[in-house]
Amino acid sequence: MRYRIFLFALFAVFLSIRLVHIEADPPAGLSFSAGIWVDEMHNIHQVRNKILFGSWDLDRWPSNAYSPIWALFQFIILSAIGVGYWQMKMLPIALGMATLVLTYQSMGEYFGKRCGIMAVALLGFDYTFIMYNRLGLFENLVIFFMAVTLFCWQRAVRTETLRYFFLSGFFAGFVFMAKSLYFPLVIAFVLTFLVYIVKKGVKASFPAARMGMIGAFCAAAVWFFGCYLPFHESLSLVGGSWVSRNMKPLTLIEILSTNPFFPFVTTFRFLPVTEALSLLFMGMLGYRWFRKDLKADPVDTFLFFWLFCGILFLGHLSYAPTRYYLPVLPAAVLMASRVLTRMGEERNGQNRPLPDTALACTVGLGVTLLFFYIVFPYMERVFPDVKTILFFRHISRVNDLFGAFFLGIFSAATLVFSDYLKKKGRFVGIVPSAAAFLLSFYLLFAGTQPFQAQIELEMTADKKDKARIYWAENKGGYAETDSTGVHIGKNPQQYRIRIGSLKRVRFLRIDPMRQPGTAIIKKIRITQPGYIPILFDTPDHLKRFAPIHHIAGMRTTGEGLVVESSSRDPHIEAALDPVFSPARMIKHLLLLLLQSAGVGLWVYLLFRLARKPWRTYVVPFTYARRWSWVVLVLTLAYPMTYYAKWAKDSNYTIASASQEIGEMLPQDALIAGQGVMAVTIKNRIRHVQAPNWFEDNDKLRRVSQMVQKHFSGNHGKGQGHRPLPDSQS
Repeated sequence: MRYRIFLFALFAVFLSIRLVHIEADPPAGLSFSAGIWVDEMHNIHQVRNKILFGSWDLDRWPSNAYSPIWALFQFIILSAIGVGYWQMKMLPIALGMATLVLTYQSMGEYFGKRCGIMAVALLGFDYTFIMYNRLGLFENLVIFFMAVTLFCWQRAVRTETLRYFFLSGFFAGFVFMAKSLYFPLVIAFVLTFLVYIVKKGVKASFPAARMGMIGAFCAAAVWFFGCYLPFHESLSLVGGSWVSRNMKPLTLIEILSTNPFFPFVTTFRFLPVTEALSLLFMGMLGYRWFRKDLKADPVDTFLFFWLFCGILFLGHLSYAPTRYYLPVLPAAVLMASRVLTRMGEERNGQNRPLPDTALACTVGLGVTLLFFYIVFPYMERVFPDVKTILFFRHISRVNDLFGAFFLGIFSAATLVFSDYLKKKGRFVGIVPSAAAFLLSFYLLFAGTQPFQAQIELEMTADKKDKARIYWAENKGGYAETDSTGVHIGKNPQQYRIRIGSLKRVRFLRIDPMRQPGTAIIKKIRITQPGYIPILFDTPDHLKRFAPIHHIAGMRTTGEGLVVESSSRDPHIEAALDPVFSPARMIKHLLLLLLQSAGVGLWVYLLFRLARKPWRTYVVPFTYARRWSWVVLVLTLAYPMTYYAKWAKDSNYTIASASQEIGEMLPQDALIAGQGVMAVTIKNRIRHVQAPNWFEDNDKLRRVSQMVQKHFSGNHGKGQGHRPLPDSQS
């Protein structure tokens, strides 16, 4: 009884956090695409027209063709509760809640209640999933049908009941009907079924395979008669245009050179721990496949192909915003829950052979792929100089491949050597501990970039412009290759710039603007490990800068160094006198050694604790299961901070603009323009989305004369997203 009350309370919390600020805009930063602010209105365009004006077709925008099932559900709901901003969000919220229920049932029935709770908690409290559950996007329907397929599949393989094999194939087909873009997820289910057939044997699995195929054919019949035949003209019109733009044919070289995993990592940056655990799960499953005596679980296999096929396909699209990746998010979350669950499972009798060739191959391959597809591309984007120092050469993907391969071989060799010592009866913790110490020291040493100086610059200008910083060893010997630019404006900002080593830098030149105007340099600080910092933070220090070219005036005030440029190419210059301090370098190296020793000690304790059961040691939590709950809480804490910030400072720009326009214009007005549906959804004013990408830009003006323009007071006041469209009546 208490457990049921707990579940009811948990799902009540899930529902509550999705209903908070129901009419608020999605938060800025959720996606680079403006589709999160307008697409949910586009998706019910024809449904709204039918309910309010009695006609499906007021213009050529065929919203029903994209997902007839979505249109049917929305028509039923909106016909009952009315058309409005909060009303259109009821379906995605209901689908999100149903997905959570199915997730709990699937993982709880198959892997136990503990796994079910962890899985539903990770998914239900995920910031990205919460925000997209509130948006009327087709992806919520895709996720729902994938959850239904998962539920039927686990029931099928657990009970071997034929009707569940039929339902698995049937609902896998509905994933394609929900949004045809996600046909790779259907392929994922097919691959899962093939692995199941190979594992069980063709003869023994023939009845199940036959029922699955019958279910798939039934779904195909529903799609052909219910989706394709009624909308084939619209699908060919808009679908062909989208495919030509985003799914261009790729050569084999282009496919191999494309990195499909890095976009997945950057897309779900709000849940780094979940991503790491899901990648770890893929490695664990790969290990099972390498070993002949261990078989991959059918549900685990389904999760693997769900994530892998989705990432592989979306990573090769030329346009893939966050909402496109949303249907693969549950797979990553469920994988993470499997890893957390296994932290507390008893694994007696599963001793691996020594040395373990399968594990060594898995670790080597996993480390290679991890660094090549994720770590090195991330370093290239965020810390390119660090990456250069790591390889002692220029950045290139060939170097990435060799570097990743070397680290993979090193990891596999370390594991084999540890297994050899363990087989001899020796404690093996010292080997990975020493490897972790050396690797962490190398990475930390490279991360501090000891051979490059860093400039911390704080400056403003009376207008938006771009400042440029040059450095040289000799006076006047500046070059574009030894320079970098920063964008400046009226608001004070701090900039961090990497330059050459202070061993060879003696002069610093700043071009404060590219046009006549006034710039204020507030502070400059130049640092490099082993050198005494060079400061320009007081009027006396800032006076060391001298005007060189096109400077109308220069003076020091309480705000800093005021520089007035008289043309498009002003220069000021200062001489530097860097002083190397051996004591500072020794202190820097000792700090790095201490940090690396901490990493090595952590690895050593991890291996030491693994020699005996957890409960024999005095640690804050004496059981591995309790540690898994701690990891769960910490995993949820980071993304939920983003939700708390959004809930505290939500924005209602689109809803407010829609209300204002509804009060401003007569009921018989006609509003036209790309994206106008976002600002008409709360009223009964007719709108048409034209021109569109497949229409002539002047077509609407030839049909309906545009006579007046109105602007909402909320025009352009969104939280970092594009300005709201002009309303034309």
